[in-house]
Amino acid sequence: MFDALVTLYQSVNLSRIMLLKNKLTRTRMSKIDTIASYLMKITELRDQHVAIGELSDESELVRKTLNGFGLSWHHFVQCICAREKLPTFYKLWDDFIGEETRLETVSASFDEAQDLALIRKVIKGGKKGGFGKGKKKKEDSGSLNHGKKDPIHVKCFKCNKFGHYASKCPEKRGKGNQQQK
Repeated sequence: MFDALVTLYQSVNLSRIMLLKNKLTRTRMSKIDTIASYLMKITELRDQHVAIGELSDESELVRKTLNGFGLSWHHFVQCICAREKLPTFYKLWDDFIGEETRLETVSASFDEAQDLALIRKVIKGGKKGGFGKGKKKKEDSGSLNHGKKDPIHVKCFKCNKFGHYASKCPEKRGKGNQQQK
């Protein structure tokens, strides 16, 4: 009778070990998981292995953990795998938590920069900048009807008198007439 119980216990233990190993291999980080929640799942499975007396190899646990990360972590996983020696599980945990914190900080500063750019655009009124491009202001046109500027308000930059443009300056014409004579 005792031998039957021992055999039954060992077969259940073996099937439990296989089930836990399979579960560990299939565990993946979902889109809603944070690094901490995913690594907690792995830790729970590892602790269950230890509870039934099956101590798994640390490097195997690290490899299975790395295989479970999503595509968004692919480059970071490649950096971890490129190391000469794989880190321990706890070092891996620290590395991923640090990287997640760094990414959140970068993302937050990027969001702040976008918010500031939007605020600047709203303050400026959404005007397009550039060299002579975009809409002109009403004050710049000289009158409200957007016609030609009233020459009374125009100052000639040749003779510094009001009432005409430099291209139609009477002093310039006078000099031109004197040269022709």
